[in-house]
Amino acid sequence: MRVFEVIEHHTTDVRRVVAPGAAADLLGQLRLPAAIETAAADATARAGDLVVVDVPTDADAVTGLAGTVAGVPDGATLLLLLRSPLPELPVGPVVSALAQAGLQVVEAAPVAHSAFTAAVVARKPDGGMRFVPYLGERVLVGPEDARLRRVVNEHLVEGLVSRARDVELDRLRAELRSAQASLSSAREALRDAERQLERERARLRAVESSRTMAVGRAVAQIGRNPVRGLVRLPGELRRRG
Repeated sequence: MRVFEVIEHHTTDVRRVVAPGAAADLLGQLRLPAAIETAAADATARAGDLVVVDVPTDADAVTGLAGTVAGVPDGATLLLLLRSPLPELPVGPVVSALAQAGLQVVEAAPVAHSAFTAAVVARKPDGGMRFVPYLGERVLVGPEDARLRRVVNEHLVEGLVSRARDVELDRLRAELRSAQASLSSAREALRDAERQLERERARLRAVESSRTMAVGRAVAQIGRNPVRGLVRLPGELRRRG
């Protein structure tokens, strides 16, 4: 999934995009409708805005995320673009920052991008915002729901990590099966080679014990020592006869 595909169904009420510190080419990749204007880099977010936050991998930036999202007002939509590898997403800092700001995650998905690995969309609960469909329909607006909102946020963000780990686990299992199959083939090839070697050894023993080999050795001995070789030749022939 691409970044613009994640947010396209969250921009119905968006009138402006605020992206503090974000590059112009990044905003272009969002493919927002032409009617949505781009605010100045130092603009203050307001209701109806899409606030885009680039979350780098360095620890200081992740630690400061709470202060960054604290300014997201009621009626605005937050888009977090995460750069960390999916299995290493900073789930704790992200969930804590969202909880402190009173934001509820409405979607979290991995994205196909050269720099970003995941996108998280969040808003402050209000009368028109429902629980994610597969978890229920009750609106989470009361202070007693803060803990439940945190659990939902953790569930959705942690789900990115869990799915990534599942994919990695499946990949490793496939590699293990392939390696085991290769090992089995190699073992069978080794057994075939050992059987062939044993057959060759048996043939060699048969040749060495044959009459022809005995005569050949005796003739070779005659060449080296004619007198002694001629003396031994009849005996060798009788033993191999």
